[in-house]
Amino acid sequence: MQIAGELRKIVMTDHTGTERGVDMTPEETKAAEAQAAETKSETRGADSPQAKGRGRSKDSLGAAGTLTSEKADAATAETEASEDVREGELVWYNERKGYGFVRIGEEEVFLHRSTLDRFGLVRLLTGDIVNVSLSTNEHGQVIKDLLSVRRPLSPAPPAAHEPAKGEVRAVVKFFNDLRGYGFITADDLEEDVFVHSRVLNDCGFSSLIQGQKLLVKVDDSGRGLQVNSVRLLAD
Repeated sequence: MQIAGELRKIVMTDHTGTERGVDMTPEETKAAEAQAAETKSETRGADSPQAKGRGRSKDSLGAAGTLTSEKADAATAETEASEDVREGELVWYNERKGYGFVRIGEEEVFLHRSTLDRFGLVRLLTGDIVNVSLSTNEHGQVIKDLLSVRRPLSPAPPAAHEPAKGEVRAVVKFFNDLRGYGFITADDLEEDVFVHSRVLNDCGFSSLIQGQKLLVKVDDSGRGLQVNSVRLLAD
């Protein structure tokens, strides 16, 4: 059997580091040399400053990513640490305006409608006891979340058969729970008298019914006639 071309002895190193002579044809020799050159080129590329720079860049990005994550965790921990769960009493809440205030200690803290929305409530009544989480921003303490609501049992609104000194008999013309105010007609007064939900709440009422008979005290402080005290007129 005739082999085309001349055999050449190539010295190669195996995986144990031992050099061995191998007979190859010119075609096999060229292939082996080409493969060796390619391997050497890849090795040089891996050791090049650009490749090393890319490696450092990747490591730096990883380190920066970890740093960012640590900063985010620290920010979260700081936010949680700045929150404070407290109990307070609702001073007042206006559904139309969408805000109110909760008395916590000696301070009145702002309460926004969105906090009630997240809890699933439409309104709160004056005197409601609430547990809330507080957070601090650039404006100071704010209510972040409403956690629970406890409504104390209210005694029946005060009633009397006869007006006391300074009181007049009155009848409810209308009262809008959503807007938090209404008007009454009072004896000896030609004008309708404004009544606000805050006054009602302070006097033990949660609302008024059209035609309801009342005993009221009226104040005229220059902003029009307003009710500042309410009792039921007992039949």
